[in-house]
Amino acid sequence: MTRFTAETIDDTTIEAIRDVACECRPRPEIESPESHSAQHDCDVNVYDMCVVALEAVDEEAYAARHDCAEMANQVFAEENPHSAYYRALNPEAKP
Repeated sequence: MTRFTAETIDDTTIEAIRDVACECRPRPEIESPESHSAQHDCDVNVYDMCVVALEAVDEEAYAARHDCAEMANQVFAEENPHSAYYRALNPEAKP
């Protein structure tokens, strides 16, 4: 399996991670309040990391893309088909 890096992870993969982290619609603002995660069981830190990776244009975006790549690598290494993140990154996986 190819490992993701900040340079190779694409926006579609980051969007898949973001969408699992927070299924709320409309999408909340970045750095959403802690009450958001408590009320909706969302992973606000992962959501915010993905938004930065998709929207920022500087070193902050590179760092966030790196973190997203590491998360994707970790999902493939440690998760199983029952994981929502695994299924989002590997749509043909069957739980």
